[in-house]
Amino acid sequence: MSHGFGLGQWAWDWRLAWHACAALLVVVLARLLQLRWKAVPGLFPAVVIVALLIALSGFGSHFVPAASTAAFAWPPLPDWQGVPWAGIVSSQGTRLVSLALLMALVNSLDILVFNQELDLEHGLLHDPNATLRRESLIGAACALLGMIPASTSASRSRIALSRAGAATNVSPIHAAIMLAVAATGQWWLHWVPMACFAGALILAGITQVPSALWSRRYAADAPAVWTQSWLVALVFATAGGAGALIAGLVVATFVLMRASASTALRRALLDGEVRSRRLRRAASEAWLAPHMRRLAVVELQGVMSFGVSAHLAEQVKQSLRPDHDRLILDASRVAAWDTTAWVRMGALARDLAQRRVETAMAGAQMPLAGANAPALKVFADLDRALEWAEEAMLEERRPEDRPAYPANDVLGEIGDGLPPHARAALEARLVQQTLAPHEQAFTAGAAEADIVVVQSGRVTLSTAWPPASGMRLATVGQGMAFGEMAFLTQQPRTACAGAESDEAQLVRLSRPEFDAWAADHPAEALTVMGNLAIIGTRRLGATTRQLRAVLE
Repeated sequence: MSHGFGLGQWAWDWRLAWHACAALLVVVLARLLQLRWKAVPGLFPAVVIVALLIALSGFGSHFVPAASTAAFAWPPLPDWQGVPWAGIVSSQGTRLVSLALLMALVNSLDILVFNQELDLEHGLLHDPNATLRRESLIGAACALLGMIPASTSASRSRIALSRAGAATNVSPIHAAIMLAVAATGQWWLHWVPMACFAGALILAGITQVPSALWSRRYAADAPAVWTQSWLVALVFATAGGAGALIAGLVVATFVLMRASASTALRRALLDGEVRSRRLRRAASEAWLAPHMRRLAVVELQGVMSFGVSAHLAEQVKQSLRPDHDRLILDASRVAAWDTTAWVRMGALARDLAQRRVETAMAGAQMPLAGANAPALKVFADLDRALEWAEEAMLEERRPEDRPAYPANDVLGEIGDGLPPHARAALEARLVQQTLAPHEQAFTAGAAEADIVVVQSGRVTLSTAWPPASGMRLATVGQGMAFGEMAFLTQQPRTACAGAESDEAQLVRLSRPEFDAWAADHPAEALTVMGNLAIIGTRRLGATTRQLRAVLE
């Protein structure tokens, strides 16, 4: 099109009109041939017929030829014009053969992928190995004949399939035509006007356009995609070479970045809907629940580049309320990070720090070495980031809001409401235990059924040990009990428990010791059992809340 239907330039005169008429005649004739003989490609016969009509009309000299007259015959045969074949082969032979093999390889892989696309679109079932072998031989033959090996190009195959359906003879016919052109074209290609090939290319391009782009309904439903697709098509139709390639890449990159930026923010949880798996005593939980509205959790997804992260940063700023003082960016669904995107997240954390909002990143799958973002706290997963935010809020409590527990609260939450004499009798039956860092208190499947109370440090419950190899179920701190399920049901342990990083001090109460104490203090034993029921109910509620957050 940029060369005036083969004229060489746009010149608004009668020659341009003749070239346009010849190109359009090829289009019309090819469509008629395709309607009449659907299984046979109509482009090549249409080009031949129009070229003969131009030659017979006597106007052939007014048309630009498709190729110049060959100075010598096709490469495998010597000619009679004194061309120094020996010198050409000795100086360029290796390069020519290498180029031919490379062209054949590229064509073979392209054909293999294209046949897979046809299988998906039309239900054709081809043997990929047979297709690869056949097209490799055809491509090598075309390359050795000096032609670009395109024996089964996408445009010709799609034209034939759109008219004839899933025809099995499309590829052999295309291959035969290409090999015939390669073998004999040096004798007659210079007689064919370029306008004829321009018409063939126009028809091939039109047929390549997906049917959805011609649909008004699709244009109304997805105007952005429809417009951008036609923009890419027009760029490739009117531009040439590297210019078209660069323009297409720019448009495709813009579309990809826009689509990624619009979906990078998966969900914003602004009212404390999610909580950590840290278990706390009832008084702390009651104070913390209404204050979780001060925490915002934003879930990210996709691939983070600088442009996407810049758009995301603006979305995050607009979503935060004035009462938010902490933000967690959950990046566990982000597939890849660009270094510039990480820097932009650091800049977001600095901007929010000026608004007295602390920012944390959870689950970022990228190497953080050298990433200078001091205002951005980094955690391995969302649960640990949530625990950080909850602990920071609890530290901000006023003294009158902090619960007052007995000075020597050995029994913790299971001893709430016990009178001093019964408490002292039960504490006398406890066994102390010290857990070193990474040491286990019990393992999944263990038969022992002690209930354990944390005196200091923290204990992590997980499906496997170490917790990194399984799923972290909960974390318990000072005054909290764990192992109550096995204690009550006398069944094997369902999880592992241990000190994940620091030392922990524990006390253990076996079921036989508890039963002996309960025989002497039956009323107080009911109090302990009531405490265990309350503990189980609270933990079941926390599990339900976490499950709902996951499902949502």
